Amino acid sequence: MGHGSDGLWFRIAQPAIQQGFLPDTISSGMDIDSILLPRANMITTMSKLLNMGMSVDQIIERVTANPARVIRRPDLGTLSEGAIADIAVLRIQEGRFGFLDSGHARLDGSRRLDCVLSVRNGAVVWDSEGLSVTDWIKAGPYTNFK
Repeated sequence: MGHGSDGLWFRIAQPAIQQGFLPDTISSGMDIDSILLPRANMITTMSKLLNMGMSVDQIIERVTANPARVIRRPDLGTLSEGAIADIAVLRIQEGRFGFLDSGHARLDGSRRLDCVLSVRNGAVVWDSEGLSVTDWIKAGPYTNFK
């Protein structure tokens, strides 16, 4: 399932998920028309599916291992020794959230995924909360300015 501009309709996806018909893979499906759809990105697409009844484990499998299998890349989509270290550290936020589908219909949800750290090929590329850096008390003198 690729979200994209026409790829996710709650009136179709919700009943399918409730009946156990889950997507094999999940992607953001970003295309030129998707830019006009508020937050039609990967993490929001995952959040929409979470609020429609898929489990976190089901979602993670469909954004990692399953797509890697489909494109015949066993070196991707896994956390195993020797594999490429592409990792997203996610947090589930509880609250009241609204999500839009391709038809601009709203789904009210109580959970939203948030990416707090991303590692690409073994290097931290996103760290919204400083999880990968030393606490300021333990850091010592400020000599690491860039």
